[in-house]
Amino acid sequence: MLDIGLWIKHKKMRKFIPDFFIDVWSSRLFRILFFIAGLSHFIGVLVPETGFDAVWYHLPITQVFLNRGWDGFIPELYQSAMPHLGSLIFVLPYVVFGVVGIKLFTYILVWLMIVLMYRIAKPLIGIRYALFGCLIFFTFHTVGWQASSAYVDSVRTVFELATIRLIMEKKRVSPVFAGIFLGLALSTKLLAFLMLPAFFLFAMIRKHSRFARVMCITAILVVSPWFVRSYLWTGNPIYPLFQSSLGVDQVAHLGYGTVLSWLTHQVVMIPFLPVIMSIQWGDWTSPIFILGAFSAIYVKKEVWKKHLGLLAFVLIFMIFWLLFPPLSVRYALTGFSIAIMMCLLAFKNLPQKFYTLRQIFIVICWLGISFNLVYRFGANTKQLELLTGKISHQTYLDQRSQGVAKGPMEKWYSGYWARYGK
Repeated sequence: MLDIGLWIKHKKMRKFIPDFFIDVWSSRLFRILFFIAGLSHFIGVLVPETGFDAVWYHLPITQVFLNRGWDGFIPELYQSAMPHLGSLIFVLPYVVFGVVGIKLFTYILVWLMIVLMYRIAKPLIGIRYALFGCLIFFTFHTVGWQASSAYVDSVRTVFELATIRLIMEKKRVSPVFAGIFLGLALSTKLLAFLMLPAFFLFAMIRKHSRFARVMCITAILVVSPWFVRSYLWTGNPIYPLFQSSLGVDQVAHLGYGTVLSWLTHQVVMIPFLPVIMSIQWGDWTSPIFILGAFSAIYVKKEVWKKHLGLLAFVLIFMIFWLLFPPLSVRYALTGFSIAIMMCLLAFKNLPQKFYTLRQIFIVICWLGISFNLVYRFGANTKQLELLTGKISHQTYLDQRSQGVAKGPMEKWYSGYWARYGK
């Protein structure tokens, strides 16, 4: 550990190390907590993949690509006709280290998400608040399992955060360059298209309308080959939209008769967005969003005018997230990370008379971090049972292949996809 610290502090090496790691190393508290959380996430890398979407289509698309030697439509997986850049990126780590290689890759991507988040937050709220915000995000339950699962959401989030960082860059930045990163995010997950208005408005406010237009046009050009392929394979460039009951099935599963009834309900819930963001059962986040919304009321208007672009980005991004079923934190990791920054900006700019209240809010956020770590440790104990030999590999899989997960799990672990297309 001492050797690592000396290496980080060496003047010649500092320019190659992201500011995040240098600043974390300078604080014993944050250094210890990030190490503990990072170690907790890493334990999940070493156990078999049991994530539903991972074994349902992320891993199968990667495997079938290797079987065939080319990327094509898989009739059993409608997702194979949709943009799936993430599954193709997984090919290299999968060839080298198998599924563990993919999980290790997503683990590294989550650290990259934190580095990018910190680079955006540091000029905005300062070192201490930026580290605090990154720790809040890093201890999210969803971020924890994204760091140890073969899911593509971390790939998309890295591209989106890189786009935001480029838009915020004070130096002259080509809108084409920003558009390429945004296009890569769109190529990773079709859902990212819903958030395109948020990026457009943010770029228009932060830069100018021409920058926003060129960026979005470039992004659409980057993702367009996926739509051409989908049209050639299925006759529908945005398959399976308009050719299946996918959206209806989603809302019906949530207890709504029609898509319109779901949308009506969600629109009514928009004023309660901070509460919904803070309380996601099974996707534990943080109470910071409720506290931040309350604090924002007492912050001077000048502060929000100065950061209008980011504020508009968060509101639009999260409202579109709220309208898309089913609600899942992983679909809006970028929005959650920027929302944390806005909440901490509100804390930092509370009038002096609210000093005690601000300290109470910060303590509550620390309690949220503690809860998330304890919750994560609970998952680790089950993982360690397998890693220490207390339960068998098959028992571990059987415990997690219940209900709807049973079919995809059996297909993946029976070798069905390993033989497919050969």
